[in-house]
Amino acid sequence: MMTQATAQKSWLKDLDPPEFLVAAWERQMKDLMNASLRRHGLRLVEWRLLQCVEAEADLTICDLAERAVLERTVTSRLVDKLAEQGLIHKSMMKHDRRFAQITLLEPGRSLLEVCSGE
Repeated sequence: MMTQATAQKSWLKDLDPPEFLVAAWERQMKDLMNASLRRHGLRLVEWRLLQCVEAEADLTICDLAERAVLERTVTSRLVDKLAEQGLIHKSMMKHDRRFAQITLLEPGRSLLEVCSGE
């Protein structure tokens, strides 16, 4: 005969672990955001970089990578891509040319406004 405690434990065994549910939810959110942003020629990771640059001007690539929670090399490639598209400006720092400052340009700001309106 099954006791109430045994029935509760049985019910708990049928649940997915919380970390799986969080990962599944995260994937669904990324897919939804990417689908929405794709109409504007952006991916979620690019949108996130633009948001970070809008929030804080003149970030270095290292600072931007930290704020966007990305690898520095990935951030650097994405910055180059967004700069080629005319959404941000990448300028070498005068005191140390190994570093660059990233600034949001008006087309990038306008794109963020359009994306935020949805």
